[in-house]
Amino acid sequence: MDMGRVPRNLSPMSKANPRTVEVVVVGAGMAGMTLAHALASAGIEVAVIDRADPDTLQTASHDGRTTAIAAGSASVLRGIGLWDGIGVHACPIETIRVSDNDSLMFLHFDHREAGDVPLGHIIENRLIRQALFARVASRDNLLLMAPAVINDIERSDHGVVVQLDNRESLRARVVFACDGRNSGIRRAAGIPVTEWRYDQSSFVCAIAHEHSHQNIAHERFLPGGPFALLPMIDLPEPVKGLLHQSSVVWSESNDLVPSIRDMDDAGFTEALGRCVGGFLGDIALASPRWVHPLGLSHAMRYTDQRLALVGDAAHAIHPIAGQGLNMGIRDMAALAECH
Repeated sequence: MDMGRVPRNLSPMSKANPRTVEVVVVGAGMAGMTLAHALASAGIEVAVIDRADPDTLQTASHDGRTTAIAAGSASVLRGIGLWDGIGVHACPIETIRVSDNDSLMFLHFDHREAGDVPLGHIIENRLIRQALFARVASRDNLLLMAPAVINDIERSDHGVVVQLDNRESLRARVVFACDGRNSGIRRAAGIPVTEWRYDQSSFVCAIAHEHSHQNIAHERFLPGGPFALLPMIDLPEPVKGLLHQSSVVWSESNDLVPSIRDMDDAGFTEALGRCVGGFLGDIALASPRWVHPLGLSHAMRYTDQRLALVGDAAHAIHPIAGQGLNMGIRDMAALAECH
């Protein structure tokens, strides 16, 4: 992909002649890129700016998490022409089982009770990003500027001017902040935020296992926090002879996090196996492990003069319900319809 290309519908940019677009999206993460594609699919001229290199954002080492894409969100992605590139890597969730610790009883949700489509899909974040970046070249009215650093954003009654650190600039009608839960744009706009830090962190990894997951997502409530086991598509190559794959989100009390984090792979896998139980047979780590502190943040308002917050910049929640990106997609769908 040529990051320097100028789409034919967008004016060239120079220090003396700022490029003019309708919308600037700050943040080329999953929320920002999905919004950019939604706007572009509606015929809106949009520029996306991110300080990170897109190649870095697409690597497995950058983000080992997965996302649960709800059925409604998948419909939105189909509508803006993205699902074909994303869905090919997604594993359907046909059943959800919710249990409390070691109880033999559980809540059972079957997709057939609600219709003939899956309850959702599980997909690696890096594969979502790859699909989003791959489509940029096909959008004549979408410009990706990354890596690029913003020096200043001037908002007025007459529009928005975004100044880059190389002294180039863009003019737009509105700017969308998709720069995450620690949004610098939100902070610069003086928008207050309510924050809550849970006394928990989550361990995230993928495991290979002997028996099929049968497209079942498990949510168990353990003493230290919720434990999610999410179905993924099979591995391209076996890990220790195991081909089936699931994603793990293991929430634990921060008091115990250091001791678990410092375990070697064998010790971690053994501890993880006690949480999983034996129904998947033998298990093995199929990815590195990551640790993420858990918290909630909610902006007191989502808009300001020629500014709107989207995704985690507006609202970030505990991953237990898998609604983070889905909430952002609902933001995007609403905004795209406002044109």
